[in-house]
Amino acid sequence: VTGYNIAPKYRIASSYSVTSNTSSKETARRRCATYQENGYPAGRWRMPTYAEVAFIALMSDRQMIPRLFSDGSPYWCAQGEFKPNGGKVELTGGNSANSIRCVYDEWYWGKERLSTDTSDTPNYAQFVWGDMKIW
Repeated sequence: VTGYNIAPKYRIASSYSVTSNTSSKETARRRCATYQENGYPAGRWRMPTYAEVAFIALMSDRQMIPRLFSDGSPYWCAQGEFKPNGGKVELTGGNSANSIRCVYDEWYWGKERLSTDTSDTPNYAQFVWGDMKIW
């Protein structure tokens, strides 16, 4: 079952980058496909699996990482709607306007940030699709 897969190394969108009120799972999937952050380009982000969000919630509950999901609030993962509750996550099967926090699979894509800007302070705000700068 793919919902139990966890990428060996992944990055979750920052706490400033949760997208609220996505109207459907498909909207959330598209949002992740076009998401980019801090030099990690669009086209490489995806929805997290159920196992990935469960692991994140557990590590947050143990205070090993910052809390990234609000308890009782609905979010999307690749397997559907879930609600975190303490260190546990339950799939709820709902289809309401939920939040999404996308993930970047560093094991697959690597951790190198991409930018076509070669200055000492690259412009990570420039939209980049995969490896290509969009004009």
